[in-house]
Amino acid sequence: LNVETIDNDATRWVGERKDDFWRSRMVERIRSHQREGHYIVLLSGTPQPIASAIGAFFGADLSIGSRIPISDGKYTGGQIISHPFAIDKCKIAFEVLEKVNVSPSDAIAYGDSQYDVALLDMVGRAIVVAPGRRLFDHAVRRGWEIL
Repeated sequence: LNVETIDNDATRWVGERKDDFWRSRMVERIRSHQREGHYIVLLSGTPQPIASAIGAFFGADLSIGSRIPISDGKYTGGQIISHPFAIDKCKIAFEVLEKVNVSPSDAIAYGDSQYDVALLDMVGRAIVVAPGRRLFDHAVRRGWEIL
């Protein structure tokens, strides 16, 4: 699969579906963070081309998704290089925070899955978005904001 073609398809796909996926409250929150000068990072397990397209839509400073092997301008279909998921998402987030000189206690994270709990636990302000039952229950116990 040609990298350029997939990247263009991902951008088109996100653009066509943005109104279906992005809750207006979430979009407004991100815009608010941007107005406040926050460094916005999209950290997702979705493939990098989609993460990049979503990040571009939101105006993220950095978009990190699952890295897929590339050779000669084509996705090889080989084993994923990195996959931001569960505890690995925390490791990546911590590396990014170190690079931008932000303490985890000063960071804000949004999560929508029970697998985001470790990330949400490591930051100063955790916000859950459209949570499933397990994440909802955990958020209530922890006193996290729920959108």
